[in-house]
Amino acid sequence: MSGPKEKQAMTKSAFIKEVHDAEAMLYHVAKSILKNDADCCDAVQETLLKAYEKLDTLKKEKFFRTWITRILINECNGIIRKRKNFGDHLLSGAKIVAHHPNLYAVYLTNHGCGPDTLVNHMFREEMGDKPYLQIEVDEQYSAVGIITRIEAFLNSISHRPPAQMPKDFNILDVKMKPANIKFKPDKDKTLVLPDFGYHTWYLENYFEQCGYKKRKTLPDYSREVLMKGRAETNSKEYLPFPVMLGQILTLLEETPKEEQKDLQFLIPFNEGADADGQYARAVRTVLDRKGYEHVDIIAPILETLPVTADDPELLMKALVCGDILYSADPHMRDQCYRSLLPDGSLHEWKDLRRWAKEIGEESTSAKSLGLVGTSASLTSLNEGILEQLEYEGILCRRAPLSEMMLFLWKEASGNKNATEFFQKWEKQLLAIHKRLGDRSSFSQDLSGLQKRADEYLSDYSGANGRYRYAKALELGENCSGILMMAPRYENTAMVLNMRGIHDHCQAPVYDLSLDGDCDEAGWEKLRSFLYYCEV
Repeated sequence: MSGPKEKQAMTKSAFIKEVHDAEAMLYHVAKSILKNDADCCDAVQETLLKAYEKLDTLKKEKFFRTWITRILINECNGIIRKRKNFGDHLLSGAKIVAHHPNLYAVYLTNHGCGPDTLVNHMFREEMGDKPYLQIEVDEQYSAVGIITRIEAFLNSISHRPPAQMPKDFNILDVKMKPANIKFKPDKDKTLVLPDFGYHTWYLENYFEQCGYKKRKTLPDYSREVLMKGRAETNSKEYLPFPVMLGQILTLLEETPKEEQKDLQFLIPFNEGADADGQYARAVRTVLDRKGYEHVDIIAPILETLPVTADDPELLMKALVCGDILYSADPHMRDQCYRSLLPDGSLHEWKDLRRWAKEIGEESTSAKSLGLVGTSASLTSLNEGILEQLEYEGILCRRAPLSEMMLFLWKEASGNKNATEFFQKWEKQLLAIHKRLGDRSSFSQDLSGLQKRADEYLSDYSGANGRYRYAKALELGENCSGILMMAPRYENTAMVLNMRGIHDHCQAPVYDLSLDGDCDEAGWEKLRSFLYYCEV
């Protein structure tokens, strides 16, 4: 008797044909993850080699594209991990100094530099027990003070005798301390989501429909949570970082040790020129220092979500749901935010359009403010300022998170002529915009936003600054005033100011810098601005 028929591997000729048919798709996927053309070519070429070597692992030929796309995504993520950026250069220097017996580091930084404050956590970890001098300079620094600190540091290390370099020592063999960070969550573990206001509930629903049965949300923002996070920082990090860190530590302290290993914290980041790309790594450093090495951190790259997300369209629907709800009257939100999901699942686009129409038929105030900024500032980290203004009868038109993400994805794709998916989503957002009417903060021309960004901020990357600039100009055409909302000292917010956003916007612009310390004086300044805008 003959045994079961063995699976035949795909032939070389069939492989070549499939690769030829999928080549354009592979380059598009690589371009959506890696902005550099040379990196895309390297990723695709390496993917083809690995795919051919692993051809025997392909179970069914009809799944070839899915199979090779997974290989490509892993290869692209590997390139990203190896890519040298600002922080990597500092840490590579720390690596050399930490392992060289006769070298000591002087770490130069600037007052209020957000990325620098986060890299500092990893720099300290890399240096270990070896002393180093950190000097922070600003516009008021004193050369005498710096000289005094250097002299004191030199005196302190003068008592450490020089050591002989081992003959077999090779600095190239020394590796930086690895970070236990993953790109993809485990469906068998509890996924802990960051707090994005009303968006969070719909994001929970998204993950539930994608098969993540166990989910939690970080504790609410409070003064106690903020102080807990700042106790582990140098108090100079942007507000979202100590808040998130405090929320994570609070949840861990409330969770029995045997259950902590089941937790995985979702900390998405985007590439570019600001500090948010360092959040996951800095949180990892603090957790390891406090004995939470067994806790997972999941850090997906926002630019890659159309390719890497379990269901990109469902994710877009979840974001849109939150944006629609924020367009509603604040008195109605708590009682209607679940009505969109009566059976506990996200619905079709037609249902979202119908819901938007119902909200658009509500009466609106003639007093309106355009709100642009970081996603956390617009939802959970505005210290209740926006809700207070809304309860006073001011229509707060928040830049939609779904639109912000679609803008980012179109930019990251490297293709101004959006893909089929992007075109579909753009049409859906336009339809929702029309149904929301005067309550809408959606754009009627997303491509027009990109053109504005090209005109005023063509050479910037990070924190979705291009979108924030263009969106402020657009909302300024129909709103009495614009609130630019961001953590205090955020680099992107400073860049937008330096590039003349106050001059180019038709409406008055107020920079609402958030640091968890809004007081009566802050409110008086905001009230003066509102009076000036006749709001």
